[in-house]
Amino acid sequence: MRKYLFYLALLLVGCGGNGDGFSTIEPEPLPAEGASPEISNLTVSPDIVLFMQGDGNVTATAEFSYADADLDIATMQVEMSDGNNQSIPLDTIDTASGTLSEEFAVSTEAAGALTVEVWLVDAVGNASNRLSDEILVQNPVPVISGLAPNEIESGESGFDLSVTGTGFLDGATVTWDGASRTTRYLDNTQVVATIQASDLETPRSVGVRVRNPEPTAGASNELSFVVSESDGGGSGGSEPSDLPILITETIDGSVPNGPSVNGGLDPWGTYAVFASKASNLITDDNNDAYDLFVRDTCQSYADECTPTTTRAVMGVGGAEPNGDIGWTETSPSNSLGVNFTARYAAFVSSASNLVPDDTNGVDDVFVVDTCLAVHWMPDPGSCTPKLIRVSLANNGSQSTMPASYPALGMDGRYVVFVSSDPNLVAGDTNGVADVFLRDTCLGAISGCTPSTKRISVANDGAEANGASGEPSFTGRYVAFSSLASNLVAADSNGVQDVFLRDTCLGESQCVPSTRLVSIGFRDDPADGASSDPQVGLPLAEYHGRFVAFVSSATNLVATDTNVASDVFLRDLCSGFEGCSPSTRLISLTSSGEQIQGDSWSPDFLSWDGGTVPFVTAADGVVPGDTNGMADVYVWSEFTRRVSVGAGGAQTDGDSYAPRTSHHPYGVWPVTYISEASNILEDAIDASNHGNIYMLYWSY
Repeated sequence: MRKYLFYLALLLVGCGGNGDGFSTIEPEPLPAEGASPEISNLTVSPDIVLFMQGDGNVTATAEFSYADADLDIATMQVEMSDGNNQSIPLDTIDTASGTLSEEFAVSTEAAGALTVEVWLVDAVGNASNRLSDEILVQNPVPVISGLAPNEIESGESGFDLSVTGTGFLDGATVTWDGASRTTRYLDNTQVVATIQASDLETPRSVGVRVRNPEPTAGASNELSFVVSESDGGGSGGSEPSDLPILITETIDGSVPNGPSVNGGLDPWGTYAVFASKASNLITDDNNDAYDLFVRDTCQSYADECTPTTTRAVMGVGGAEPNGDIGWTETSPSNSLGVNFTARYAAFVSSASNLVPDDTNGVDDVFVVDTCLAVHWMPDPGSCTPKLIRVSLANNGSQSTMPASYPALGMDGRYVVFVSSDPNLVAGDTNGVADVFLRDTCLGAISGCTPSTKRISVANDGAEANGASGEPSFTGRYVAFSSLASNLVAADSNGVQDVFLRDTCLGESQCVPSTRLVSIGFRDDPADGASSDPQVGLPLAEYHGRFVAFVSSATNLVATDTNVASDVFLRDLCSGFEGCSPSTRLISLTSSGEQIQGDSWSPDFLSWDGGTVPFVTAADGVVPGDTNGMADVYVWSEFTRRVSVGAGGAQTDGDSYAPRTSHHPYGVWPVTYISEASNILEDAIDASNHGNIYMLYWSY
């Protein structure tokens, strides 16, 4: 802007002056302080952005016409309705009019309409007129990837539909064929919708979408939910519809006259291994003791087959065992382990006549090759049943103290067990129970020498300074619990933790190591005791990656507030680069909420960490769960109840001890024990000792 000062010029220009030869020139008046700039035709772009786009901040452009005769425009001012005001310096303007296009920042941290007001200010503070436009901050379109369940029979009662995906916001709504349904927001990856019985009256395919709250850019992709034709049986919502198969079937159809112990089964559910004190499962069972049995269910046969039960272990010379197998007075629990194929079983026994020269008078651990699960054998006729004592010292001598907690991996060669005997290996001076690994040489090539080594040791080989137990075995990795504080560094919580030991079996370039599994989500020590670890089938790169366990700790995940023991799944990321170890709470209700009571018995883990059974007596785990009994559930991204009575009724007795087959392709037979009288259509005596049942599920 041009400025003028007074011209004080006294010029001598000749006559006509003021009497002394000079003439006066009057000064020109000062001009005004310049005109204010003007703007018109404001357009702000983009006019639509997404919530949290650009991590909460994006760049927008204001384009408008201007006029300024003084050529002194200095700044563009931006004022927004969210209080985000900006002053943006402009380059020198060299034309009196034209078009400006200037950038400014827009916050996307709140959804809704955002008013943007723009004006110019020149170098001396003159402001232009103000113009406004609007930017709409919309909620994004979510993406859905899964429905659980994804099918149900028509005519069923209402249920909770779990929808998983990404991009869900608090207030998101599930639509059922375009109609909104009451929806609970769990987190940005899961919402749960209430589906009414009226939604299930007609068989059809239903389109399911998720829509974030308004303003929104639209609904998600669509997944189909199938309302199938009813078979008339009813399934009780999210529970199985097929009646289970009775495993502990007696020779005369009566109730077993003794209790049973659930062992395990092969991948197809053809063979179920269990122990029982009942004497009426087979003929000539007169030893009044727990025996080991194998039930051929005929489930994988195309030809006609009659289910049969066989006693799997006899004493020397064919005599009946003179003690218990799979359950003893000293070891009344966790005394039976079955390998992933169900061909081999390891067990605790108080019998002294299973092998020659058993004179130690204490419980021993044995392994038996039943030769019955022949699917995995190239030549079934080449197998000869074998029984080997496992709980022996490294030099082959008998143990002088009871052994317990047997665990098997893929085969019967290596068996893990627990003992307090200090004489099994050299240097055992800690005076507490340890976890041991026995190489029985069963199935090994010639030249193998049976041996025993200790597993519950620190990375440097130091013995544990507290008792260890509850092993689970993959064939290489051993998960176990321990009260020791010196197995890993910084174990300062003073309670029982869960660990994973890499034995390096089958690996040449490997150093044995011990890792802590039960750890807080901030990598701090767990603030409660952990127990009952489980590992899965050793398939490919997932071998040793996942461990399931029980814990009363409240700091393993950030959202554990139920003040109860829960079942957790730890992803150790073994062999996965870029993966961060994490812990997940899996004993949840079918709608993904915490269970208001203790959960236990994660007695199986699928190879990919995707399926885990558990037991709880809490009500409300699935819709209609009000029986107040211990029930068996299976978690596989959502929770279903396994222990269901005939016709979908709730059971009238406790159910427990789930075992699930290690089928690698997603079809899992499940066995469990139930004391209920109404599992089958023909009710049994309510005072029964507990039967073992099996059913099939696909996920």
